[in-house]
Amino acid sequence: MANDAYEVYFAEKLWELIPGVYRDLDGREDGAGTMRAVVEIVAREAAKIRRSQDHLWDDAFIELCDDWAIPYIGDLVATRMLSGLNVRGNRISVAKKVHYQRRSGTRPVLEELITDIAGYEGIVTEGFRRLARAWHRLDPPNAIVAGSTGPTPPGGLADLRSPRLSDLGGGPFDSFAYHPDIRRPGGRPMPGRPHRTTAPLAVLEGGLPTAGIRKVGFHLYRLQAYLVRDVHARLAQGTTAFRFDPSGRDVPLFQVSSRLSGGSQGLTGTGFPDWREAESWEVPGPMICRVLGHADYVISEAALAQLEGSPGMNAGRLDQLRRLRGQRLSGEAKLRLALSRLPDAAFFTQTAVTRRIWAASLASDCGKAVLVGDSVSVTDSATGPLAQERVGAASLPQWTVTAAGRRVVIDPERGRFRLIGAAPTISPLTTYAYGAPGPVGAGPYPRPEAVARDPDSVIPAGNTITAADLPTEGVVEIADSGTYDVQPNQSSVRDLVIQAAEGERPYLTRAANWTFVSAMDNAELVLDGLWIGGDSPFSVRLRGSFARVRIANTTIDPGGTQTHEPGSPELPNIHLVVSGEVDRLEIDHSIIGEISTFGSGQVNRLVIRDSIVEADGASPAIALPSGEVVTERVSVLGDMEVHRLYATETLISGTGRVRDNQTGCFRFGAYVEPSRLPKRYQSHAIADGTTIFTSRRFGDPGYGQISLAAPQFLRTGAEHGSEIGAFSGLNEPVRLEGLRQKAAEYMPFGLLPFFIAET
Repeated sequence: MANDAYEVYFAEKLWELIPGVYRDLDGREDGAGTMRAVVEIVAREAAKIRRSQDHLWDDAFIELCDDWAIPYIGDLVATRMLSGLNVRGNRISVAKKVHYQRRSGTRPVLEELITDIAGYEGIVTEGFRRLARAWHRLDPPNAIVAGSTGPTPPGGLADLRSPRLSDLGGGPFDSFAYHPDIRRPGGRPMPGRPHRTTAPLAVLEGGLPTAGIRKVGFHLYRLQAYLVRDVHARLAQGTTAFRFDPSGRDVPLFQVSSRLSGGSQGLTGTGFPDWREAESWEVPGPMICRVLGHADYVISEAALAQLEGSPGMNAGRLDQLRRLRGQRLSGEAKLRLALSRLPDAAFFTQTAVTRRIWAASLASDCGKAVLVGDSVSVTDSATGPLAQERVGAASLPQWTVTAAGRRVVIDPERGRFRLIGAAPTISPLTTYAYGAPGPVGAGPYPRPEAVARDPDSVIPAGNTITAADLPTEGVVEIADSGTYDVQPNQSSVRDLVIQAAEGERPYLTRAANWTFVSAMDNAELVLDGLWIGGDSPFSVRLRGSFARVRIANTTIDPGGTQTHEPGSPELPNIHLVVSGEVDRLEIDHSIIGEISTFGSGQVNRLVIRDSIVEADGASPAIALPSGEVVTERVSVLGDMEVHRLYATETLISGTGRVRDNQTGCFRFGAYVEPSRLPKRYQSHAIADGTTIFTSRRFGDPGYGQISLAAPQFLRTGAEHGSEIGAFSGLNEPVRLEGLRQKAAEYMPFGLLPFFIAET
């Protein structure tokens, strides 16, 4: 709401119009202030009318108008409107109606629709381009040219000497040629196909081959890539083997979107004039080892100028390098082979010299040049992140690797790296991106509440949080994404906020229970943006009397396996335990371990929104024998035992047991039998053996996301047709349906679309 003070202005204006005798009586008789309250109600309505009048000019423009005006402007340009729940898609489709219509049927427009309407990034593929066929004179002269993904020419036989082809096969960057498939896309959604190299592939509309004259594929990247900076890597083995994840989990690394052309800029642009096909390293998907290691080298005059003046590089040797000018050499091996054929091969093949040539001639349009630095980096000393030529890529299942000329070797599919040579001089800092369905739990996404608070103190960068860093009241901010050992309990909380700076995700760990004790009745505590975890079991405990405790955008580690390997160590489920009295406990956009009370602990009202609560398997995820529980868009991974429940769009993957069934409700939800729940409305029982989640392991990109192989009532059973659970607010089915409608409107006549979730 605008800060225009219209309510105050109209209230005082109307109050002055009332005779003074009545104003005086309103302040003396019983029910004093009644007339003033009525005046303020009228003033609020008058303020709304005035704001509407002030906004009438803005309502004539699609960029500025209120949501109610979008359909009226859409009628002027004959736009087919989408669901009212897809407000952003409707606004953009009206604003760009003429742009879409003029370029209808082209790949650039179809790819723009993915971003504009569905809110994903995606790639559109044409099935006829994947058909195996003979080339003829009508083909353009440069048609039989190998693509950027490998040496296989379009429509030709696969060159199996390139292992990267098999890594990219089946997706939008598949360069294999196929026989045509003439069947219509259709059938049941297929379950995920988890494997090491790529993210689980899920076909939304049929599992048929994508090659065909009439087929057009929409490959959707539904998961978001969140970039975290300056994270302390976790030592895994010896002194040089590390994991990117600070908790010590294997977590696949994601690529940050770097597609500068062809994408959508919302209402401000089209991206059409410079459209080009995306490369495999430009999309926000899982990082593949061979894509990270993809390095092409081009000796150019700019590279020679950079090498000029380096030790031993005289004019004669620069002239020798000019013999390679303009050639694109794929990989270090081919560059080294080319250098070995020069007259001064003994000089050029020295490790230090070769490394300088690598740095100067690395092509800007290859996987390593784009990903190293922007999507992933490692810092092992005070001099800053390692340069691109010092970074290699390999699979590290057993942590053994050799790499000449490299300082670090990264396994992006497991989230591991190993330093080659000596141990680091500092605790290694990493920058990387992880994948998640949406902003739930601790993460670097925007948090307006945290920005609105002015911190009273900032915890200094380091490895510990001492008693002096935590006052009894005020706003305490952690300014980076480092790992901190929390030493003290907080034994005198009055009005305390502990938060991460916006864009940061600090990891807080302890070896024993972290206890917050109120220093007075009705104290308040806020935890915002923190990740709390550890290797040994402990609890976050609340003692004393709290009027309000709020946990927002926070992860209290739910535990789970460290890796996908058999016999992997288990990390503990960190419990939230109330041993005092909390009048209102709020959990918002968070991932939490078990919630319970201890002894005489009491939670009068627990409110959970857009969150995941996971049990450790031995006890319920939520165990509150008294009080009232309100859940909105919540996924409970385990059982629930509460006194009174008001639930909407809540998924209980275990059994729910509610003591007071005479009050409360359970609407638009799902549960496992046998459950004892209050009055149910549009809710469903889940059969044993039903696939529910893409993954239940915290750390996997699809953790807590409803699987595409789940029953229809889980994927679209929410009140507004979205999925049930923590990510219901994303409205993914609504946005996908809008994309289907717009794709049918702007596709060439007679073609058959199919939609594939790449992540």
